[in-house]
Amino acid sequence: MKNLLVEKCLLKCLEPGLSEHKIEYSVFEDISEVYSFPESEYLVVGPQTKLVASEFEAMPKLKKVLVAGGGVDNIDEAVAEDKNIERRCFVANGPSTTELTIYFLIHLAKELHKGRVKFESDDWNNFPGFGHDLYGKTLGLVGFGYIGKSVAGVAQALQVNVIAHDPYVQDHDFEKTNVSKVELDVLLENSDFVSLHIPYKRKLVKFFNKEKFKKMKLGSCLVNTSRGQIIDENDLLEALGDGRPKFCALDVFCDEPLPADSPFMDHPQVLSTPHIAGRTIDSQSRMGEMLLKNILQLFE
Repeated sequence: MKNLLVEKCLLKCLEPGLSEHKIEYSVFEDISEVYSFPESEYLVVGPQTKLVASEFEAMPKLKKVLVAGGGVDNIDEAVAEDKNIERRCFVANGPSTTELTIYFLIHLAKELHKGRVKFESDDWNNFPGFGHDLYGKTLGLVGFGYIGKSVAGVAQALQVNVIAHDPYVQDHDFEKTNVSKVELDVLLENSDFVSLHIPYKRKLVKFFNKEKFKKMKLGSCLVNTSRGQIIDENDLLEALGDGRPKFCALDVFCDEPLPADSPFMDHPQVLSTPHIAGRTIDSQSRMGEMLLKNILQLFE
């Protein structure tokens, strides 16, 4: 008998498959309830559920955590490694995140926020052109994993020149996608748009800081659909004042939900969304299929 514990919010996509395959499981709604399941060996949680030392102590037999999301930053990395607990996430949100990233790039290039102001005015004709085309511009991808490659493919179809930096990706992966592999400084100095696709790791917290912003091309734009913690938000606010970047689009933040008094909430140079890149109905369906497949493998 293997003890499986599933977060209640995931039952909608998992329950039919678990019932069909006659998999027994327990359910918790709030993380504090895991103390009632000390025999749990396998845990399935959503991306917003935080797991720290106290939860791991409550489940001494825990072997593996499956996260219904694109990262494992909701799990205390040091404690999980110390207890040899395997963590697994799933890139079911790849297409969804790619699409939002491309939308952000188009919005920033066309300066659609300015277009809205003109739309609400009574003078549609008497103003100079604004915004730019993506066509012919340079997009720098910081991180060239699954989503980075996907964004590159769509951008290239729009005749965008794509360069990327990722020290963990082999040269042949860049070559077969016709993307130039460059050092980070070169990318920042030459990109009209910089898009971040970096996984969360302790060593990358505030990786994108004042030093990086100063090297960005004047008037360039920044997009982040990966993890909020990789940006030093105070440095970003200062950098926006210097035009490096000129505009940014953020789907992720250090503190989520974003506090009502956050300077990002109504910042004129910031387009923000509430961490929705991977939360489409379709991506949630794909996530359920991936989770179920991995759960079934545990019981083979």
